[in-house]
Amino acid sequence: MTSIEGSVLVHCHRGCSIDDVLHALGLAKADLFDDRKGATYTYINPSGRAGRTVHRTPDKQFWQSGDLSQSVLYRLPQIVEAVAAGTTIFLAEGEKDVHALETINLVATTAAGGVNGWAKVDVTPLAGANVVAIVDRDTAGNDWAAAVQARLAPLDTHLTLVTASIGKDAADHVGAGLGAQDLIPYQLPLEPPTERATERGIAFTHGAAFILDSPASVTPLWGTGSDVLWAEGEALMLCGGQGAGKSSLAQQIVKARLGCVPGNRVLDFPVSVTTRRVLYLACDRPRQIRRSMSRMFTEADREVLAGRLMIWEGPPPYDLAKHPELLAVMCERAGADTVVIDSLKDVAIGLTEDEVAAAYNRSRQMALTAGIEVLELHHQTKRGAGGTAKADTLADVYGSVWLTAGVGSVIYLGGAAGDPIVEFKHLKQPAEPVGPFRLRHDHTRGQTTVGQQIDLVGLAASSLGGVTAKAAAAALYNSHSPSRAEIEKARRRLDGLCTEANPRLRKIEGDQASQVPAAYVPC
Repeated sequence: MTSIEGSVLVHCHRGCSIDDVLHALGLAKADLFDDRKGATYTYINPSGRAGRTVHRTPDKQFWQSGDLSQSVLYRLPQIVEAVAAGTTIFLAEGEKDVHALETINLVATTAAGGVNGWAKVDVTPLAGANVVAIVDRDTAGNDWAAAVQARLAPLDTHLTLVTASIGKDAADHVGAGLGAQDLIPYQLPLEPPTERATERGIAFTHGAAFILDSPASVTPLWGTGSDVLWAEGEALMLCGGQGAGKSSLAQQIVKARLGCVPGNRVLDFPVSVTTRRVLYLACDRPRQIRRSMSRMFTEADREVLAGRLMIWEGPPPYDLAKHPELLAVMCERAGADTVVIDSLKDVAIGLTEDEVAAAYNRSRQMALTAGIEVLELHHQTKRGAGGTAKADTLADVYGSVWLTAGVGSVIYLGGAAGDPIVEFKHLKQPAEPVGPFRLRHDHTRGQTTVGQQIDLVGLAASSLGGVTAKAAAAALYNSHSPSRAEIEKARRRLDGLCTEANPRLRKIEGDQASQVPAAYVPC
């Protein structure tokens, strides 16, 4: 038994119930209290006077008396003093739990009335505090934790949810002889979101703001100028075969998004740094993802990782195609404005079906509309021997067309599993196409760099009479017979080098009648 203020705690190390222990000792529950009528807990108002008193009977019946005009935290004077001193505050569901925590030298508090009490109590004394909430192991505990989280969110508190190692609540935990270091991290379960408009609100944007007040150009999250690999407000999909380095590249983008990369550049293109959090859905082989990330981050990144990177291990709790709002809800819970889905096959089942893929796309678009940037990892269609054929078009991306229709950018990484050099190809672009080029993976350090690139200015300088769009396309796409689309893409890139602020190429017009093509020469 453990003595606390007003009563004692009983714990059987063999797992017997309290009733069994009391029966063996010939005692009643009333014998566990200093007063056989039960316990009384007096709350102190900000004025320093006694406020409400909570009465508890031995059979756990409650009522209140005294001044009920104010709803304050239990042990308010001690809480105010502890917050000012920077001491961690422990929250529990009941006054008995508070008394138990005080026996192990912790500062603790609660609100009268359980879950309903947290809707009314003045929580402002906890503003800016480091708070640890001990959640009871029952359904009511989940409701209490959600209420606490909702009330403390606007106060800039640092809230950690934990639960008892043994027993149902904090009192059971202390009664078993355990301390604060033995508490177990707790994650509030997500409920299936509903589709009711009242939960998200209905908001309209007038036409002038939507059309005239928005930036005309694409804003890159990853890229610069017209070379945009990932555009703000548009999802990016990294596609390729298994082991081609999709996760590694995505994790490098995450590292730069968190501001942990010198110069914040990936593949020599700048990445916009977020001031909020990144949520990484490690759905597919989370242990492998952990090992990959451990090669990129060091102890010097601990503070950023602890405060701004949130990891969800395994698939989401519900299929995103069946619960489209869930992705935005998870990001809201994590405080994230960026989400990485590794990978798509694990968040929605049946992506080859148009209905499923369209439903997932709805989830994606709802997240984007909520201001969340989306990065997805996906696979290519298996074709050829061993399923290693190149993905040259969007049709080669696995699943329904709705998957690629709803993203702004699709990047393909081609190569066999573990290859140190893989192909980079921009299958869908928010602005001008980037690449193609070769990427070099350093698997030991978890770094990817651009290897072989086609220098169009250098190509023009080395070509007698300049380079044509067809010759540029042949070099860019490694093809002796580039398609019309590839030639047109090469032409746009060459024209861009002629019209930029400091032109590096000059265009010599051709003669259509004599079938002499235009050529581009260095300035």
